[in-house]
Parts: sequence; structure tokens; C-alpha cells
Amino acid sequence: MKYQEILSEIPDYKEFLTVDELDASSIGLASRYPDRVELTVIGHSRKGHPIRCLKIGKGTRRVLSFACPHPNEPIGAMTLEYLSGFLAENEEFLKKMDCTWYLIKCVDPDGTRLNEGWFKGPFTLRNYAEHYYRPAMKEQVEWTFPIDYKNLHFHDPIPETQALMKLIEEIRPDFLYSLHNAGFGGVFWYISRDHPSLYSRLTEIARRQEIPLSLGEPEMPCCVSLAPAVYKMLSVEDMYDFYEKYVCPDPSMLINSGASSDSYANRFGGTLTLVSELPYYYNAMVNDETPSDMSRRDAVLENCERARHCCQFLKGQMEKIGDLIEQDNPFRQMICDLLQTMGADSDGKIQMIQNDPQYDRRAKKCEVFDNLYGNTFKWMLFTGLLVHMIREKERELAEDKRNLENQNGCKNSDGRKTRENQDGCDNWEDRKQIFSEVYEAGQKELDQMEDYVTSHVDYEVIPIRKLVAVQLECALAALEYI
Repeated sequence: MKYQEILSEIPDYKEFLTVDELDASSIGLASRYPDRVELTVIGHSRKGHPIRCLKIGKGTRRVLSFACPHPNEPIGAMTLEYLSGFLAENEEFLKKMDCTWYLIKCVDPDGTRLNEGWFKGPFTLRNYAEHYYRPAMKEQVEWTFPIDYKNLHFHDPIPETQALMKLIEEIRPDFLYSLHNAGFGGVFWYISRDHPSLYSRLTEIARRQEIPLSLGEPEMPCCVSLAPAVYKMLSVEDMYDFYEKYVCPDPSMLINSGASSDSYANRFGGTLTLVSELPYYYNAMVNDETPSDMSRRDAVLENCERARHCCQFLKGQMEKIGDLIEQDNPFRQMICDLLQTMGADSDGKIQMIQNDPQYDRRAKKCEVFDNLYGNTFKWMLFTGLLVHMIREKERELAEDKRNLENQNGCKNSDGRKTRENQDGCDNWEDRKQIFSEVYEAGQKELDQMEDYVTSHVDYEVIPIRKLVAVQLECALAALEYI
């Protein structure tokens, strides 16, 4: 096995590092190895947090890797935490790789902070769901690069994306590694160029770490399979064409985001992009290709029905909330985004499978898993957004009330409440009552979905060390093909 020296030293991580811990580690590394490590700030988040980039080595190949492009995906942060330290400490290995490494441990610090509630465990489906956050598409680093395609015109990259754009333009990477991960399932990959001889290498890397392949349904119905668990890089153009064919004549009404980092990097040359999607949890069904007792079409239809139920539930709860939560609240924006796209995705799937004979056959067990259980876990996450939003808002309200009371906002100096401030405090109580009702409804919905998943499948938590090993070795394997 190649690269044993770097893979064998990966620590047995028990938790994910926070934004502050990642920053402190990078600052410390640059301080210890000033001759080998350069730490720069390439931009700032929307809330003003510095986005730090480590530059290590002076090789001929330029490698750009960034973690947390979706802030609920911190496996990549741990991969770069380990890789950056190993490169700085092992000069011989650094020279052998002949690369200049540009490593960003956290490209979305604001969003990542909103996930830190589950970073230290317990690593259960429920705890993850209740502390989950993912921004709306138009606020995601990975999907806000400029694009003009048919009726879709997006030219409003967020500050984090602008920082990446500038770095990509400057270094013109030979290899781009956007560090993503899935949730419940198996490992799969996206790649920007067809490299058939690489695919068996990728799958062997995963098998060596005992992480199953995702052999069921693709993440999106428009994904193009290159090999088992390997797909052509997904693009916003692919999503647009899918919606145009199966949902509506003008998908620009549904898509409010832009292109990916891969799309932007390839404006400047022949960048190879790889994405390794790794799960936190798995069950043996994810790569079980034996036939089940239901048709693939029925499995997809049940998936769509569950998606519609989740959509209706979220819509009903958001109607109860009304304007009590600001329109620009990040959780609210994501839920509204989901309400716009979930129905369209389900409608598109139903149209796509109606006359397609490949959906007549009996579903493989891995396809049943993805449609019924893996996707129910996804709906858990979306419901978790609602619960998380209410919990954050109740915390804000409690703080506001304390401030009001400390300033005699509810009482006169003699201890009696004024009419004006009594109304403000009563309004606070009214809002708290609505939030409590929505929160309880969300918890009950989570109870039902969690019971459904866990009553049908057991799950195991994959050790972080194994996930880092797969993500890291896949990058090293891909570099051999450049």
C-alpha cells in the first residue's frame, strides 16, 4: 500500500474541531514552521470572520483544498488539520509530493459555528439532526460561483466565494479538492474528468477502511454514473436541464444559485476536481445489491411521498410562525429554499420514472435503503432545521427579555408594570407560546422519523480516523493521475 507513512499516523480523533480550534491550530503551525508554512487571510465571512489559508511547500503542482464548503460537513476540516501538520513536519515527504499546497480548513466559518452543537457528540442521528444547519443554496460557498446558462444568470457570489474565486484566479490549481461528506449511507465520488483506471483505486481505498460503497440511488436523479459509486461532477447545468425536461420550462424560477468551484476553476485551464462524499453513519444495506420484495418504482414513489409529507409539515409550521422570525434568518431562508425545491424534485422524479423500464425491476436492497431510510434521515435533518431555528430564536428572546427587565423595561421604579412595557412583555410571552408549540411539533415529527429509521435498520458511527484516511488517500491517488 502506498503512502503508509502518512496514513499510519492519523490520530484516533474522537470529535470535530470548532472554528476557533481550527484557527488556533493553523496559527500555531505557521508559528512553529515559518520556513515551510505561510498563513494568509484570503477574505472574510459575512460576519467578518477571517478565512485563513495555509500555503505549504514549493512544488510544481498546485493543489487547492478547502473544507466545510457545506458547514455541516466537517470531515474535511479534520483531513486538512492532519495533512497540514504532517506536511509541515515531514520535509522529505513534502518534497517527494512536489506540490504547493493551499489548504483552507474552514471556508464557511459562520455556518460551521451553527453546527458546533453536535461536533463533540454524542454522534447519534437525533443529536446531529437537532443541531444541524445548512444554508440556502444562494448562501452556499460551493454553489454561488458566477454563471450564465440559458435563462439562469447568477452574479452575486457571497464574500466567502469571492475569496475562493480570487485564490483560484491567482494560483490556477492543477488539482481542486472540495471536501464534502454525506450523512447516512456509503462513500461515493464525483470527478470532473473520466479516469477509468482511477476508479478501482478509489473503491479499494474505501474497502480497506471498511467503509461501504453507496450503490443505491444517486444523490440527484440527473447524476451520470461513470462506475459503481463514481459519478461525473454534478453541475448546475445538469440540474437546470433535469428541471427543464421534467418539471417546468423555465428552471431559473426554481434555481436561485450559481455554479460550483469546479466550474469556475475550469475557466482557467485543465483543473482536475475530485469530491469524496463520506458518511458519518452506515448500515450494511447501503451496498447490498440483492433484490428486495418491492419494485424500484414503488421505492422511488414512497420516497417522493415522504418528501411531500415533510414539505407539508414544514410549510404548515412556517405558516404558524408567520413574521415572528426575520425574513433574513439563515434557518428560515434554508427552509423556504427547501419548500421551493423539494416538491419540484419529487415531481421531476415521478415524471422521469413513469415510462422508464429500468424502474420496473425489483429494487436492490441498497436502492430501498436510499429511498426509504437514507432519505427519511434527510427529512430528519430538514425538520431539525426547524427545531434548531426555534431553539436559537428562543435563546435570543430570553436574552432580550433579560435585557428589558434589567433596564426596568417591564416595571417602573416602584416595581409596577407600565402599560406600554406590559404590552411588550405580553408580546414576548405570545411569541414564546407559538415557538413552543412549533418546537414540540418538530420534536414529535423527529420522534416518528427516528423510530421509522431505527426500527428498520441499525446504524454504526464510522470512526473519524477512517474517514480522514479515505479522504486523504483518495487525494493522493488522484494526484498520481495529473
